[in-house]
This record gives sequence, C-alpha cells and structure tokens, in this order.
Amino acid sequence: DYGRGMTEKEVLRTISGARLAVGMRLHFIILSLLAGIPVVGIAYDPKVLSICEKFGLPYTTLDNLAVLPELIERELGRLSKTRGRLKKLLAAEQKLAGRTLNAVLEALRG
Repeated sequence: DYGRGMTEKEVLRTISGARLAVGMRLHFIILSLLAGIPVVGIAYDPKVLSICEKFGLPYTTLDNLAVLPELIERELGRLSKTRGRLKKLLAAEQKLAGRTLNAVLEALRG
C-alpha cells in the first residue's frame, strides 16, 4: 500500500513471497506479474478485464464471486506451469516496450 509509505521495491518484495495473488486493482495485478506471481483477477472494470485476458489470467466478476475458490484451487494446482508461461509473456512485453521506447526516442530526435 503506497499510502502507508511503502516504496515500489518494498511492495514487490512483499508480493514476491506469495505463491498466488488474488486482486481486483490493475496496479496490484501488474506488480504481481512483475514479481512473477500468478494472479487470479476480479474484473470490476475494463482495464482489469483487459489485462486478465491479455495474459490469460483466470478471473471472475464481482457478481460471480462464488467461483473464486474454484479458480484459486485450480491455479494453485498449476503454479509452475503458469509461472513459466507468464515469464515468457512478460519477456515479450518488455521487448515490445523497449522497441516502442526506441521508436519514440527516434521520432523525438528526428
């Protein structure tokens, strides 16, 4: 919780000790993914739904929370496989971000 004075590094260190994250806030989901932690999302807005779909994260909605225990149980059963898949996806996203940044810098120079 940044409101309590935690730095990004402290938040990442705290999250990285988890086996699985369950969250509904976009930045929590992003930080969990950056820490290599599989996530079960609670999609309450389009941004959260979008990141869950983009990364193939299991999710539910606020009006269907009854399925949350089942989603958590299923994800706990395949943590290793999910971590490997997410690692590859994040590497591809980082590569794309680097290319995008380079293109923007070139356009600014040019």
